[in-house]
Amino acid sequence: MLPPRSDVEIIRELLQDLPAGAAWTPNTTPEPKDVFAPRAHRNVLDLSRTLVVGNRGTGKTFWSHVLWSRQGRGLVAEAYGLSELKRVEAVFGFQGSITDQNAPSAKVITAALDRGVEPQVFWQAVLLKAYGPVATTGLPQDFVGLSEWFAANPEQGERRIREADEARAETVLLVMFDALDTIADDWVSIRTRTEGLLRLAVVAKGLRNTRIKIFMRPDQFEDTALFRFPDATKLRAERVNLEWRFYDLYALMFFHIWKNAEGKEALRNIAGIHAQLFRKNGEQIQPILIMHEGVQRSLFKAIAGEWMGGDRKRGATYSWLIQHLSDAYGETTPRAFLTALRGAAQILPIRHDTAIDYRGITHGVGEASENRVDDLLQDYWWIDYIREPLSGLHTPITKEALFTAWKEANTASQIRAVAPLRGLLPVYLALRARIDELPRELAADISTDENALLMSLRLISVCEIRTNQKVNFPDIFRVAFKMKRRGGIPPRRNSQ
Repeated sequence: MLPPRSDVEIIRELLQDLPAGAAWTPNTTPEPKDVFAPRAHRNVLDLSRTLVVGNRGTGKTFWSHVLWSRQGRGLVAEAYGLSELKRVEAVFGFQGSITDQNAPSAKVITAALDRGVEPQVFWQAVLLKAYGPVATTGLPQDFVGLSEWFAANPEQGERRIREADEARAETVLLVMFDALDTIADDWVSIRTRTEGLLRLAVVAKGLRNTRIKIFMRPDQFEDTALFRFPDATKLRAERVNLEWRFYDLYALMFFHIWKNAEGKEALRNIAGIHAQLFRKNGEQIQPILIMHEGVQRSLFKAIAGEWMGGDRKRGATYSWLIQHLSDAYGETTPRAFLTALRGAAQILPIRHDTAIDYRGITHGVGEASENRVDDLLQDYWWIDYIREPLSGLHTPITKEALFTAWKEANTASQIRAVAPLRGLLPVYLALRARIDELPRELAADISTDENALLMSLRLISVCEIRTNQKVNFPDIFRVAFKMKRRGGIPPRRNSQ
């Protein structure tokens, strides 16, 4: 018979089994056991907040599908005290998929616009169809035909929307729009279609029983051309940034351990002076464990040891992990955090009284770096061309050295050459095609291709420009880029 496992061995195995955090699959309903509700995300679900901005891996699609699910809405209504969610019926108006018969695909949108339908009118037709078959009785049932009818009969179309809204005395219709970067194949078309959607969102705020929620990437949100119509500033000002605070990330780790019966008991056993937090509330983790840095730090010390090495010189494990997973904006995605912990648990610690240690954490950050870059490549294919010339260079790096590396590799030219086959250009490189139309300050910032590449990387938080004008690549990207930093985690030899 095998000897009983220790508490730290149980926790190590649970860390090894942490979810991979892959992108959420459209039309998949989250299970209750998967729904973790950070306090900072309450506004994401607030029906009065239309625009949600978040990077890849922060949970845009996950939260949209929680709202889409009746069971998910019930869970978060209780967790956040948002009772209005219990009255909601939710549908997608767009989610970048052809599997949802209630939401158009990008090709359907193109077909309608090719027939002369304006983008805002097309989205009005989508909204009308979202109310259900009664709202479109006697009208074309396909999106192209319905949008053409709406364009020819705007007064009747708007009246039908008002009547459908008023008929919902007991329920609220929530129409959600996600994956807007897939709404077209080029930035100009994406901007035109997204602006039409934003215009609809402003107008729809006057409806009593209808709400619109739009999930958007940061690089799209920073496109100021989207917000140059009346009242657009209101949408921009009320937007919610989908962010994860450091204590939310650690609470997420405890949440996954706590779901397991053995993990729950192991946490109780290692809690020491904080053990009472686990006993007062039965099956639930006490709020202080989720929110209080001191409690989290104490528990993580028991799990990972206190220091990144033999003493305090390299810092505490609790803070070091987050610092080295943060992007240039200081944000860490839950996907990167869970990947790092899962990787850390693959390395057996030197001491027998911890689940992981500093060696494993260092290894885990390397895995998280590879994973985060692979993740970004799903949206920004051109990063492969950006990073290849940087291999072996030191960061922080001067702009001159950085630009020289890209020039010698003909990086911008290569990206332009393959863009028709690969996807969207870096946003600022694309803007250089009409640089004469841009505001003077922006035109100066992207005066060369290399400046445009740098600005595009800054926009998605891959690098920062320090006050001394040197460019710094955070470890979450640097390691996978095979760049060097004095005293930093060495680049991984097996990275691609």
